[in-house]
Amino acid sequence: MSARRWLRRGLALGAVLLALSAIAVWQLHDRVLARVLAEAVAASGGRLTVEGVEGAFGRGLRVARLGWDDPAGPRVEVDALQLRWRWAELLRGRVVLASVRADQVRVQLAASAAAPSLPSAIALPLPFAIRAASITRLRIERPGAAPIDLETLSLRADYEGSRGRWRVARLSLRTPWGPVPASGSLADRAPFRVRA
Repeated sequence: MSARRWLRRGLALGAVLLALSAIAVWQLHDRVLARVLAEAVAASGGRLTVEGVEGAFGRGLRVARLGWDDPAGPRVEVDALQLRWRWAELLRGRVVLASVRADQVRVQLAASAAAPSLPSAIALPLPFAIRAASITRLRIERPGAAPIDLETLSLRADYEGSRGRWRVARLSLRTPWGPVPASGSLADRAPFRVRA
């Protein structure tokens, strides 16, 4: 058999192996996402609910409805959530969300006789960044009070553990009292120093 024939067969075999590898990776992404969500729901003890999930670990995610219902704390519902992340950043030890979008977020605060206590720290184990987040409508409901409706919220923020701070590069939203732009930082340990 000639060298050219061996070369052609080798290239054909390589192409088939590459295609099978690509299919396996594609399927793995879908299974990883499903497993991560199932484990998160199970670990929450029934407080977390996730409905209508589409997407894959490597491409991004769409969730028709995401909910958190804590009898001792707030209830949160998120409609039409879309997430895109830069998963390659995990190889650098960072979590980076390229975009986060939601049509509506509703927060129902629980009635409580005791004043809430602050944690001693709000640090994360890895650097974290949100490059672009937007919520079309945010409603905050408090017992015995009229709801507060906020619109067109946009955010760019990150957490720098080495500097011990959360940083808000850009925050803007429309409130019943007018537009609110903001930026600043918050220390990740008590007493949580704020710089605006």
